[in-house]
Amino acid sequence: MDGERREYMRQGAEIIRQHLGGNRFAAMTDAQFWYDSAARNINLSVRFRGSRRANALEIILDDDDTYTMRFCIYRPKLAEYTVVYETRGVYANMLQDVFERVTGMKTQL
Repeated sequence: MDGERREYMRQGAEIIRQHLGGNRFAAMTDAQFWYDSAARNINLSVRFRGSRRANALEIILDDDDTYTMRFCIYRPKLAEYTVVYETRGVYANMLQDVFERVTGMKTQL
């Protein structure tokens, strides 16, 4: 069961990654992705470079099939996250637009 759940969470995180733009998004933002298989809901955490407004993002799939996006400033020396913007009710086709609006970064050429 544990292995099945881990695979389910990994696949869910990969779908979120693809909605963000996949490898093109990663190349444009120098992003690193990871997920928490022990979390209650499917999620994807992203650290990226190039924005002064935020450098980390957590995307969580809510029970109503929309996403919650939490943009944070991550300070590695303090191992501290500070949430700077949070939005709920984001649909999959809106993930890139919300990212671009909050960070000021482009996700596509």
